[in-house]
Amino acid sequence: MKKLLLLFALTALPLLVAAQTVADSQRKAALKYPELSKAGSALNTKFIALVNEAKQIYPASLNDPNWPMILADRAAGVASAQKVILPKAVGEIQAMADKGYAPAQAALGVMHRDGQGFTKDDAEAVMWFRKAAEQGDVTSLYNLGVALRDGAGVEKDADESVKSFQKAAEAGYGKAQLALGMIYEEGQLLNRKDDEAVKWFRKAAEQGITLAQSKLSMMYFEGRGVKKDGIEGAKWLRKVAEKGDMKAQYDLGVVFRDGQLVTKNETEAAKWIRKAADQGDPQAQFALGDLYRNGVGVPKDALEAYKWMLIASGQGNGDAQNNAPGLERSSGLTAAQRADGQRRANEFKPKKTPPPPGSDAQ
Repeated sequence: MKKLLLLFALTALPLLVAAQTVADSQRKAALKYPELSKAGSALNTKFIALVNEAKQIYPASLNDPNWPMILADRAAGVASAQKVILPKAVGEIQAMADKGYAPAQAALGVMHRDGQGFTKDDAEAVMWFRKAAEQGDVTSLYNLGVALRDGAGVEKDADESVKSFQKAAEAGYGKAQLALGMIYEEGQLLNRKDDEAVKWFRKAAEQGITLAQSKLSMMYFEGRGVKKDGIEGAKWLRKVAEKGDMKAQYDLGVVFRDGQLVTKNETEAAKWIRKAADQGDPQAQFALGDLYRNGVGVPKDALEAYKWMLIASGQGNGDAQNNAPGLERSSGLTAAQRADGQRRANEFKPKKTPPPPGSDAQ
């Protein structure tokens, strides 16, 4: 129930919807379909898919205060029509897998691979992944591809690994699309083909897979497999930064600070560098101190500059360690101000940037 209500709370609801009516609809949905609250259950998966569909394709449907109940009914109907039933106990999973039920076979493969309910056995996991994959189960096609690529429970087989990833990727499975993109980008198992890497990174990125968005951004900035385009690169990098990734936040800040293939924007640079600094990135902390020292994107402030230099220096950042003493001498700060800066630095505690509602932080 708590997971369901959290899921509902994270969905972007129009502000004019009557909160009480929506809450009633949420409670009814949770009571009628308790499987909705079980992460990974068939009904929960279908429900999430329907919410995403409604948000992206039919945003007006979320104006109806009864949307949680409506989507819950639809999800239950879809799951029932496809006869998707996830077993609950190990014995039940085994029995259904033995009868050829692909979701159970897929679950059994994961359990053997991860040592859940069984002693970890990669070879046994591969056997079940293969059985489910032969029936078209996309997660098992992906898991089989990983095993064949890494030689986990089976002899390494580059050709078969790629075939398995390809099938899952063509079926729309984001993780397989990312894996295939990385194979082409890094020249793993296949000859390097940057245009193919871009193609698969884009498909996975459009599904919200964070690493794929980061990779696609890099391809645009470097002009690999696609024409160099700082605007597109920054667009995809921003999606990663908005999820709270402090490296992406720092990198995006540097892009705007230096005008790397985009229009220079010092205010935007300071915003993103600050987010990374607040999370504890020492590079960003030094960079933010430098922005305050020079008044770039922020008001010139020697005390703030000194504080951030001390914070970065305390984390071992070499640039800050080299710059802090000079800043202390040249800034004109009084002894009292330096002591205040040291106190602020000592009191600093990193705080994580919460991802926006509905974002994927994979």
